[in-house]
Amino acid sequence: MSETLTNNEYKLILSLQNKKFRDLNNLYVIEGEHLIEEYLKSELPNEGIKYIIARNDYQNYDLEEKVSGFNIYSLNRAKFDKLCDTKSPQGVLAVVEKKTVTANEENKFVVALEFINDPGNLGTILRTCYWFGVDKVLISENSADIYNPKTIRSTQGALFHLNIETDVNLKTKLEGLSTEGFDIYLTTLDGKPAINGFSTDKFVLVFGNEANGISNEIQDNSDYRQIKIDSYTDCESLNVAVSAGILISEFRNILKV
Repeated sequence: MSETLTNNEYKLILSLQNKKFRDLNNLYVIEGEHLIEEYLKSELPNEGIKYIIARNDYQNYDLEEKVSGFNIYSLNRAKFDKLCDTKSPQGVLAVVEKKTVTANEENKFVVALEFINDPGNLGTILRTCYWFGVDKVLISENSADIYNPKTIRSTQGALFHLNIETDVNLKTKLEGLSTEGFDIYLTTLDGKPAINGFSTDKFVLVFGNEANGISNEIQDNSDYRQIKIDSYTDCESLNVAVSAGILISEFRNILKV
């Protein structure tokens, strides 16, 4: 680990804590052994890793063997910790090019997210989508950044395996998918608990903003089906990430897509 970062390289990586500079440079940071290993296991190209940086007291021979083809840059603790978002960094991070997996097969099981503001919720939903084999995830404009450090940690590496489209005009996108034969299911408090009457095995499951739900302009489309999770108490609502886990599982099991 004899490579040394230049001052300009260090400043560039430090700037990636800000979304503006992540977008400008098309780069983001992943922290820790697990996320780096998940990236290497994914279909994303290894050349997408621009830097691997280790604290000068870091040792993990298994990981070092896996990244032996990369230049590894060493930093002292003070400089390394400034690059990290976590309070107790593991001692290794990577700087990675922004890119997501592109699916080759026809998308049948699509999850759409509108105005999900909390990075932790977004990351948890993405992790759930990966677990249940969702074909594609659509994320609307004005949602949390998928490259936010908290989002990345919450995905636990799912980010590197999913086909994700961001900054989507969801109203227009759903209208287009509907004309292509997709059933559109909106999760709302006024929906019907029963999921039945499937007309196709292609569908989009839509989840809305944590506080306000799905926007009226999408709900007003009478071609879309509104559904909800049955409640057994007077509890007002469920966390959106919890709701996503329940319904994605239910759709996967019922529709057998």
